[in-house]
Amino acid sequence: MEWVRELGDMHAELIPAQIAPMPQYKAVARERLRLRIDRVVREIDSWAARNLPRTKGARKHTHSLGEVLSHIAKLYAETWWTVLHSADGETRHEAWCHLSEAREGYAEMVAEIRARRLQLPLGWMGIRART
Repeated sequence: MEWVRELGDMHAELIPAQIAPMPQYKAVARERLRLRIDRVVREIDSWAARNLPRTKGARKHTHSLGEVLSHIAKLYAETWWTVLHSADGETRHEAWCHLSEAREGYAEMVAEIRARRLQLPLGWMGIRART
């Protein structure tokens, strides 16, 4: 999915803001980037509503497909940033282990969706400021 790469790139752009305070003009750019992430999540959720099976009686997940993919992309970006920038070997190892565990969990989630035992919600971005 092209969307996941786009989400990963945008989450990677946000990492410097997580590490150090930013001047106001960069805070505005950061907020615009978050709004772009929200837009991509909505596009994914719209696609999912049209294309993923809705199985009556399936157990419900707490996050939409867009939210799940955004989380995976964020975790991947943060893991790679840690591996490339951290001097602490233990921190790098913890990052890889966390990514590996998450990957396994998401693989199980996909299997559950395919078996029609799990259903993702359609998605809602909540209350957002208008820009």
